[in-house]
Amino acid sequence: MDFKKLNGIKENQLSLLASQQDADKMMNDMSINIATYYLQVLFYKELVRIRSNQLDITSQQVDRMKKLVSAGTMAPCDAYTIEAQYAVEESSLIEAESNLEISLLTLSQMLDLPTAAGFDIEVPALTIEGEPSLVANPDQIFTYAQEHMPEIKAAEYRLLVSEKQLARSKGAYYPSLSLNGSWGTGYSGASQIPDAAIAGEPYLIGYAINPDATTYYDVYANSLEYTYKTKAWNDQINDNNNQSVGLNLTIPILNGWQTRTMVSKAKISLDNSKLDYELQKMQLRKTIQQAWADARGALKQYYAAEKKVNATRESFRYAEQKFEVGILNSVDYNNSKKDLSNAESELLQTKFDYIFKTTVLDFYMGKPLSLTK
Repeated sequence: MDFKKLNGIKENQLSLLASQQDADKMMNDMSINIATYYLQVLFYKELVRIRSNQLDITSQQVDRMKKLVSAGTMAPCDAYTIEAQYAVEESSLIEAESNLEISLLTLSQMLDLPTAAGFDIEVPALTIEGEPSLVANPDQIFTYAQEHMPEIKAAEYRLLVSEKQLARSKGAYYPSLSLNGSWGTGYSGASQIPDAAIAGEPYLIGYAINPDATTYYDVYANSLEYTYKTKAWNDQINDNNNQSVGLNLTIPILNGWQTRTMVSKAKISLDNSKLDYELQKMQLRKTIQQAWADARGALKQYYAAEKKVNATRESFRYAEQKFEVGILNSVDYNNSKKDLSNAESELLQTKFDYIFKTTVLDFYMGKPLSLTK
């Protein structure tokens, strides 16, 4: 038997499996990218809502300040300060709306939509309730991921491919015995056989002499004319049947150096595949450890940002009351409002950062991509 061919067949089968895993890896990367841009759209939607609310509050203060200036209660400079703040917040809102349009366009292009016109996404309720925590440690996540992530399985299949390549190369050292056989037959429409005989005109075949040797007689024979037909298919198959059996023994004699070179290259390829397999696992472990550390840091930042928003919101509430009764100037009021705006933006950023990083960890645990926490 030719084990080189058998190993070659197995090698091709393993290469196909590795390519399929590469395709799965591409699909996973695409899913992560789509989830990333989806979260980006959600972030800008939330940011537009926050900045729109801030602009509404400032608009109300602008109207109120104009009335107070008209009544002589407040100085015109205070009105200018509030109007300047309104212009700044309006610019920030326009920027957020522009970023939202760009992120929607990018997401639609990733989904290969023919046009982004009218494209929008469903907005889920993204809340972090209670005391969220990371459900698994990096080692637990890695243990699962190395058994299921396509990049690891692809590297494993390529390692097996290299082993088959080495076995196939070593097979050139040994004699090969092959058994082959063949069977064949044929059919042709030109194969004809007689079909019927028809009597024709008699024809002269010679002379006969009378006993007295004075008289000659002509001798005639009857003629036959034949019609032909194509030989039957079954008859031709049977008549044309032929078989052969062969046994071949191939003994390598003069290809020793060439085979050694092939084996050496196959060993190097096997070593490279082993290194790549280990590197893929090391990279996966590092990625998971970094993602877990990022998620834990994002959770801590979220807690801190949440406390900051609560404190800043309460501070702004008092500042707003003081401003309305005229015991706080417009500059201090705007500073308090900016602090609240920055705190809300920071909370929004940390919330989406935590959601995304925990989504990545869930993905490595084999869970479907979901934003529900």
